[in-house]
Amino acid sequence: MVHQHGDEHEIPQEHHVHRKGAWLPADHRVQHEWMKTQVEHVDKHPKKELIPVLKEFKDLIETNPRIYMYFTEMWDEVPLKKPYYKDPTGERKQIRDYRHMLDMLNHVFTKAPEWHDAAASVGMVGVPMVSIFDYVMATPSGHAAFLDPDVNKVLKKVLNEWGKFLQSPESAHVLEPHKQGWFSEHARKDLMQVANGPLETSHNFEDMYVCDPNAKHYGYKSWDDFFTRQLRDGVRPVASPEDDNVVANACESKPYNVARSARLRDKFWIKGQPYSVLDMLGHDPLAPQFDGATIYQAFLSALSYHRWHAPVSGRIAKAFVRDGTYFSEPLFEGLGDYNVHEIDKKGISVAQGYLTALATRAVIFIEADNPAIGLMAFIGVGMDEVSTCEITVQEGQHVKKGDQLGMFHFGGSSHCLLFRNGVKVDGFPDLNRDGNVAVRSQVCIVKMMASTTPAASADEIGKHGWTAVPVDVNAILNGKPYIHKPKPRLVRDMPFPSDDPVVAKVQDYAKAHLIPQTYHHSMRVYYWGYAILQDQFPEYADTLSLSTWALACLLHDIGTTQENLHGTLLSFEFFGGILALNLTRESGAPKAQAEAVTEAIIRHQDLGTEGNITLLGQVIQLATIYDNMGGNQELIDRATLVDVNKAWPRMGWSSCFAGTIREENGLKPWAHTTHLGEEAFPEGVENNELMKPFDN
Repeated sequence: MVHQHGDEHEIPQEHHVHRKGAWLPADHRVQHEWMKTQVEHVDKHPKKELIPVLKEFKDLIETNPRIYMYFTEMWDEVPLKKPYYKDPTGERKQIRDYRHMLDMLNHVFTKAPEWHDAAASVGMVGVPMVSIFDYVMATPSGHAAFLDPDVNKVLKKVLNEWGKFLQSPESAHVLEPHKQGWFSEHARKDLMQVANGPLETSHNFEDMYVCDPNAKHYGYKSWDDFFTRQLRDGVRPVASPEDDNVVANACESKPYNVARSARLRDKFWIKGQPYSVLDMLGHDPLAPQFDGATIYQAFLSALSYHRWHAPVSGRIAKAFVRDGTYFSEPLFEGLGDYNVHEIDKKGISVAQGYLTALATRAVIFIEADNPAIGLMAFIGVGMDEVSTCEITVQEGQHVKKGDQLGMFHFGGSSHCLLFRNGVKVDGFPDLNRDGNVAVRSQVCIVKMMASTTPAASADEIGKHGWTAVPVDVNAILNGKPYIHKPKPRLVRDMPFPSDDPVVAKVQDYAKAHLIPQTYHHSMRVYYWGYAILQDQFPEYADTLSLSTWALACLLHDIGTTQENLHGTLLSFEFFGGILALNLTRESGAPKAQAEAVTEAIIRHQDLGTEGNITLLGQVIQLATIYDNMGGNQELIDRATLVDVNKAWPRMGWSSCFAGTIREENGLKPWAHTTHLGEEAFPEGVENNELMKPFDN
């Protein structure tokens, strides 16, 4: 692991400061020495005029009484901030007032960040502006100033101006092999130690990054060009590219936090840093969908790769940059409190949670191809002057897992992944690991999309097929013939739960009331659905009760008997659902199971493209469409098709069911199946080419 100066040797308590993302040295003495050098230079070589954007900053301070008060008082309040409460050098304020601050900024704007070699070890000051503001950011007046909208408006202009310099050829002077250059021996060693660490590789710089080692500055045109350097193909492979349940790491970053059941709105400024989802997502209309979200956050160090990559395959639903604060720190215990003279180290280290709600950030919503994920969100959080977030994808664009989404300019900061409540994600990296997790490597695994309701436990939701999935089968299959290539399955290898007493009673009822053609159809649907579950939805197959599945299959067409067809005004699915609810409850089925069967029966002809349906209902749809219409033929292996039809002959089912549909439509012109086409539906059943060889 690469350390900032002072991280690898014992630091006196009064000099140790926890830093966000290793952007400043952990030993305050290194920063102090750097600042001392800069101050001496400015004092010895004063510039007569401020650049225009700093003149505007000065005018804001001097013409607005509120801002003038903040920027005057904050420097007087500096001694309350560590380490000035105990500084053995006897030195106090290095920057004396806001005028001196502006002179320092005027100097910084002509320089790109240099590599810094300290005597004891190697480190760097990666963000000179935050070094200038460091001691005043968390004073009472500084806290107020850096939250002020007028201050942040002008700071944005200031940072944009500095950004122009960092993107200019003049900024490339630090990309040299000299002692303060980023291609010095120490710099290259540390850069590659960080880059090789995640996958334990031994690449040199030229092998890892796109560059030209024979060109000046390795071919980089500016400081920003170097900082947004691209990885060479193959050095960061995508985790399980064909498995949509594996989520890829969006940024080369060190794990910071995992939070579950995050509230839509919370007090993000208090100690402990609860995430406030609505604020994180910029109050976007999509934000309420993430109430109760699971959030993963990780931070990028100064030496890391700074581009973002898609954690999942899917469609970009929305993408935008939300302007925010630039140098705001939270008021934890000891920060801004006149009665406390010791800064809480832990408070500083957790400021990243606070920044997710306030800092400038890029928000990208992705509608994942995996229905178990659905809508998710990526947030790239700018920190301090590292607040320029560039999004390189467009709304409506389809991305594959691992594709580039955007980048941080002039450095990096932090990022978050948000999964909606009910999306079961596990396997996040150890939060105590020393180094980065490789970008595009596995960051977590999605198991299933569960649901919660007071009417049933989480176990009952999964067991009885209440899991919500898209009603649109094309969204599930993502335009492909199948999710996983189906395996040949024979009836003898697909168990039917006839030993379940509830199933046994219902099976006897079905045999007694259904005509043979309909009963055989119900049994075929059981085996088609069994195969589909095992092959296409293995993440659900182990959880879903076979008894619940069997009950739904046995009763899904119970409403089509002559007695039921002529004895009610209700469409056959609706009456069948009501009958099934009563029958299964009387037979001993628990409420969650009986209602799951009822829901699936009522909605099993409810085809559409918008909204969700239960897993049980979707599998019933897939299995009945396969048997009735020959739809989605690639979901089931040919050997399974032959064996199931042999075990449960069709006995002219296509003409039988087409006749039943026409009979109901004649009796009930309002029947639900008319939405599938009053004549088109029965004709489609009769013209089932897949099943024709087995229909007689």
